[in-house]
Amino acid sequence: MLRNITGGKSLSMRARLSSRQTARRFLILCIAVTCLLTVRADAQGAADMLPQPITTGELVRYMQQLDLSDQQQLAVTSMHDEYKRSYRTLYENEIRDFLDEARSMSGFNIPERDELQDMMRTLNVMEGRIRSLDSRLFDQMQTMLTEDQLAYMPRVRLARNRSTYTQGQMIQMWTMGSPLIDLSAIITDLDLPRSELAAIDPLIARYESNVTSKMARLHNDASSLWLDIYDSIEAAGFDLQELRDMEDMENVDPEQMQKIIETVQQIFMELTAKGRADVHKIRDTNRETVHSFKGLVHEDTYRLLRNSYYARGYPSIGAMTYATPYSLRHVAELPNITDEQRETATEIIRRALQEIDSLVEEAVELTDRFRVSFNVMDFDQEKMKKHQEKMQQLQVKATEIGTTLKTRLRDVLNDEQFQLLAARGTESLKGGEAYNAELLAKTRAAAEAAEMKVAEADAQEYAYLGQSPDQYLPARINRRDLSIYYDLLNATEEQKLIIGGLFDTYLETMKTIEQEQVQQVVEAQSKIWRWDGENEEAARDTRSAEQRLNEVAERRAAAMQAIADADKQFLDDAQLLITDELRLARLERVRQLRKRQRLNTQGMQSYNYGWGNPSHEAQIDVVEFIARQDLDDAARAEIESALIEYENTVLPLFEKRYARAIDFQRTQEMWTIRWQEVQEDEGAGAANAKMMAEYQKTIGSAQQKLSEARKQLAQINSAILDRVLQAATTADTALIRRRYNMLAYPSVYKDGDAVHDYLTPALSLETLAADQKMSLIDLQAEYNPVHEDICQRMLELSRSAPDPNWGGDTDEWRKYQEYQDALQHLQFERTEANSRALLRLRQVLSEQQIEAIGGLPDVAEKSQAQPVYW
Repeated sequence: MLRNITGGKSLSMRARLSSRQTARRFLILCIAVTCLLTVRADAQGAADMLPQPITTGELVRYMQQLDLSDQQQLAVTSMHDEYKRSYRTLYENEIRDFLDEARSMSGFNIPERDELQDMMRTLNVMEGRIRSLDSRLFDQMQTMLTEDQLAYMPRVRLARNRSTYTQGQMIQMWTMGSPLIDLSAIITDLDLPRSELAAIDPLIARYESNVTSKMARLHNDASSLWLDIYDSIEAAGFDLQELRDMEDMENVDPEQMQKIIETVQQIFMELTAKGRADVHKIRDTNRETVHSFKGLVHEDTYRLLRNSYYARGYPSIGAMTYATPYSLRHVAELPNITDEQRETATEIIRRALQEIDSLVEEAVELTDRFRVSFNVMDFDQEKMKKHQEKMQQLQVKATEIGTTLKTRLRDVLNDEQFQLLAARGTESLKGGEAYNAELLAKTRAAAEAAEMKVAEADAQEYAYLGQSPDQYLPARINRRDLSIYYDLLNATEEQKLIIGGLFDTYLETMKTIEQEQVQQVVEAQSKIWRWDGENEEAARDTRSAEQRLNEVAERRAAAMQAIADADKQFLDDAQLLITDELRLARLERVRQLRKRQRLNTQGMQSYNYGWGNPSHEAQIDVVEFIARQDLDDAARAEIESALIEYENTVLPLFEKRYARAIDFQRTQEMWTIRWQEVQEDEGAGAANAKMMAEYQKTIGSAQQKLSEARKQLAQINSAILDRVLQAATTADTALIRRRYNMLAYPSVYKDGDAVHDYLTPALSLETLAADQKMSLIDLQAEYNPVHEDICQRMLELSRSAPDPNWGGDTDEWRKYQEYQDALQHLQFERTEANSRALLRLRQVLSEQQIEAIGGLPDVAEKSQAQPVYW
């Protein structure tokens, strides 16, 4: 919320600290007692309260750890299908009711203690039911395991326990900046040589038992936290019923409010200290275990293990761990390397790595000390800034070492050897001259492609698709727009040539406008806030908030008019070339399109106004969209009347949305300025309460108006598209509709895990045997319809997504949560479909064939994703 409160602007250090601290003090009561009880079902489970079901990604890791055969894997995946069906039954019959009940206590409602106690009791029951399903799956798996595999099964069960223990809202809060990492999972993903894995496996087994018990303790502490908070508040002498009656913040006694806030803050800090200590113990166990591997494996393997852990557990130092890509044991594999080259290069790399290792360990120590002292209830920005400065200094040193190493290696190795060493990095040793030649060729090809891309970008100014420095001012007309104008005009080649010359003049005019009028808007915008950037001593702007905001509005209007005048002059000049009435009529359509483009600015497109509504449909100009489709003349003639009707209708809606977006932005900025002014008064408790109530009303009202304007545009866009596609009998309407849907609901179609891009090249492999090709055809026939069906269901669900008002309406927020639950169920289905298809693809293809299509993602790694902070 604070990002919305400030409108994303940069306040001075003192102003930011003041607003954040006071906002935190005011909101802490709701955060500590109620907000963190908000239920959000994630995937097919409820990650914020209940464990997710075992995913295919997790299952693949378990199968890897058990070293199952292909036949065993096939049987286990069938068992997993039955497991997911059982979980769905549990969800639909019991978990959903529990979540609905828990959701009634979300928002800013403080439940009765008995209600909370009942909820926690039911939560424990649901966790037990999920554990029973997990246990049943593992019991079924055991029936088909060998003796050696059976011996490993208890460790698989521990891995699942660790996964469930580290899910939950409170766990996520305690681990801010200190992600809970399962070191055993990292080791499984690295696929180490068996000999080295065997050397450290006894340490890993002890680690798994130790860290699982620590994670269980953390989970138990989190489970009891909410009731402990209630008991502590009452023990401090406060009546919870009295707190429930404080919803009308305008009538709260300031002294009483301050006392309550400080007390609840202290209680929360004391009770969460135990959980934070648990987190740090887990972190220490991870580090100690990693360090214990040293000497048991090759030093390159140790560094790979350590860096893989640090990259996940300490994301702020991830880049430092890879300041150099050069590996010691790869030196000996370089083609035609002499003994002298090998010895010299090895010594240079070893010394550089030792220096970087020292910096990495220093950075880890700094980060650990900072995390121990970090207080989520009293965020010290100055401390954070100093910590980041120290980390940056270490990063610079590591980069310098890497640069020096690169220079020294170039002096020792020839060009081919150096490129190959850099390309191999930390890859597993594969050896062989054929592999070396192939890798070197790929490296050179990638470098040449990158250089060509840069050269093309430099040479093709026409590809300029820039954005205005002010999000409510339009960018200049670009060459892509110009090509659409040509099509709408049906311009001749001669006309295109002359208009292109006029366009060069237009660009020069626009550059001047951007440097002058647009820049004045940017400068006025920066003066809205009390202070000049980070300078605490800068002169205070003594004008009223109204005056400062008016200056922005006036300069923005002047800049908008200047851009409109430049557009008009350009199109007026183009009109001099046009003599026939048909093209003159088409030119008027171009003018109307440009008017809409000026109103469809970055501020309309960069984000949606509303809590996560996925629709971008209001950002589409149907005329512009259709102009970019590959339609023949007959199809365009069939739809022209519908598009003209759209053009004659839609401009007022673009204008309404733009005006309401500007109003919404101004309301946000006015509220932020007033908030900032109030924070300068240390006794701002009562004012904070009144401002929070005002925020809900004013922002909520402005957002609702904007939301209505967006919906109107989306509706007319959808309706006109239907008419256009019905008329375009000669066009591929299914393809056009899909493209439109992808623009309107990008979150639905943005699926980085989709398997289509792997299946298509796999089917083109010349090395496929007949049975392999048949298996891939079957896989494609099964996967494609399932994936498309899920996308269509996500689309239909998203079309009806609620757009809850920022005013805090509880019913609307609950509906939005229900929508999120349904959407995340579908996302879970799609992820599972992708993972299963990827798993089958791996089973069908050989390693050489997988390499030939550019490799395949590791399914198991998908279950390792966690939020990280620093």
